[in-house]
Amino acid sequence: MKNKIISVTVGLPVTDLDRAIDWYRQLLGELEEINPVEGVWEICVTPSFTLQLFAMESEESSSKSVGFETSNIERSHELTLSLGVKVGEIETVPEAVHYFEFSDPYGNLLSFYQLVDNNA
Repeated sequence: MKNKIISVTVGLPVTDLDRAIDWYRQLLGELEEINPVEGVWEICVTPSFTLQLFAMESEESSSKSVGFETSNIERSHELTLSLGVKVGEIETVPEAVHYFEFSDPYGNLLSFYQLVDNNA
């Protein structure tokens, strides 16, 4: 099965999630918003691009992440393992998402995720 990318999520750390949400609402206008878990806020900028803000305590953190939605999390995991980089195990947030994280050769944090089909 082909490893088809469905959408992209970019995660940005913020020290004050409520203020950041207000700021991004002003910047981007009224768009679909999701609050999947405590401390995380997402806004669907386009059907295939989501901006995710997550609470971080330190302003010094330069952590960023890029998430790729996939139609087959197991296949994406196998493919990433074959590239010779450190790859985490597939994790599950019940009734929400399956995902795993890894870093590119330059230290950039990346992830693949597959939304849980609650209708299955």
